Amino acid sequence: MSHKGRRATREQDSYTVGSIHEVQVEPLDGHPAAPARDTKGRAFRVTNATPGDRLEVEIVARGRKDIWSQIRTILQPGPHRVDAPCDIVDRCGGCPWQSTRYREQLRAKGHILRAAICAKHETAVVHDPIGISPPVGYRTKIQMPFGGEAGNLKAGFYMPRTHELVHANHCPVQHPLAEKIRPQIIKLLNHHQIAPYNETTGQGELRTILMRIAEGTGEIGVVLVVRSIAAFDWAVLAAELTAIPDLTGVWLNENSSTGNAVLGSRTVHLSGARRLNDRIGGIAFQRNPMAFFQTNHRATEKLLEIVAEMLPEQMTTLFDLYAGGGLFAAALGGRAKQLHLVESHPDAVAAARATLRDAGLDHAHIHLGRSEEILPTLNADGIAADAVIVDPPRSGIDPKAISAIVKFAPQAIIYVSCNQRSLLRDLAEFKRLGFRLIEVKAVDMFPHTPHVETISLLTP
Repeated sequence: MSHKGRRATREQDSYTVGSIHEVQVEPLDGHPAAPARDTKGRAFRVTNATPGDRLEVEIVARGRKDIWSQIRTILQPGPHRVDAPCDIVDRCGGCPWQSTRYREQLRAKGHILRAAICAKHETAVVHDPIGISPPVGYRTKIQMPFGGEAGNLKAGFYMPRTHELVHANHCPVQHPLAEKIRPQIIKLLNHHQIAPYNETTGQGELRTILMRIAEGTGEIGVVLVVRSIAAFDWAVLAAELTAIPDLTGVWLNENSSTGNAVLGSRTVHLSGARRLNDRIGGIAFQRNPMAFFQTNHRATEKLLEIVAEMLPEQMTTLFDLYAGGGLFAAALGGRAKQLHLVESHPDAVAAARATLRDAGLDHAHIHLGRSEEILPTLNADGIAADAVIVDPPRSGIDPKAISAIVKFAPQAIIYVSCNQRSLLRDLAEFKRLGFRLIEVKAVDMFPHTPHVETISLLTP
């Protein structure tokens, strides 16, 4: 081996798991772990680090591109470092930016979004994200896997890149009602000696607890994800659960798979109300706990305001695609003479029908199915669209749906997204098909994480 080769090997060996290094943390770049470099210029990813920190870190894992490390010593804190509100921040990984001052989080998100959008859409105006105050207690959807043992259940979150459960007695971003009710639920489950599911043995029943908080009314829905509905007399437990104050309804979801999917395909209602009543921005909604709904009540109010501002002042027909439980249609559908919703989830469609009926929006037409399948039929029937609101899942819009939307030649397309990667891909396709990106606004739906909810306005 040459001298150069031996030197490269020695340098490589110095970056082994368990080795200690001094690094300087760089600006946040949209990744959960902050970027950093050592004195040799070697790139690291450091969990729970903030821009400007000088740290002593330990390498915990190596990938093809990244060196993952954790903090051993804060040699000099950066100007944006604050005490994290969570006592398991170094192990949970659910809110990886919480040691960074909130206004710096917002600034970083705006910078990252602007750089990504303007690289391909030079004339678009990209605004800084709108934050929420306070940036805690906001999550109205809570999903926690079970661990421990029968009679001594634990609920928490998985450590990053593992299935090792971190027990969480308290989670500062969860809604206070969830924090109040979760210990009472676990106490009842322990009383009945129901064992948690064990991934290794395939035994045990309780897999995950899913809680939905209707912040506008204080109602709470609980879904217990179990291995087998037939394995236990859940009706006895359900009666005791619904006796808990504020707990409105209880459901079971059966997930007998051995994979990583959180939810199974079968859900049954056990007791209490079959839907949750909620209010956002003065509008009443009926919600199904298994159907999608935004997870941050305060940010959703801002989201509705922005979408309302982007809609054309004059419009005859409004489309709400990937409509979920009818959030946008219920809040904004009264501005159009015709209203069409497209949604593929039957439970969400049922909730949307009830919400729109209660809102008196009798001109609404709700179509059960995928947008790429329903839209060509509407177009063939001669239905026009002056404006289209689209709020797809993280995977983005199906290319066939984009093509179908463009054929309606709407005055405006308002694209709501929680995933920058799929957003950029879809914006490029809209641009190719003749639609121009005018502006992008954002609300901080997920404080203390790299994620942000964007609202993009496109016109022909």
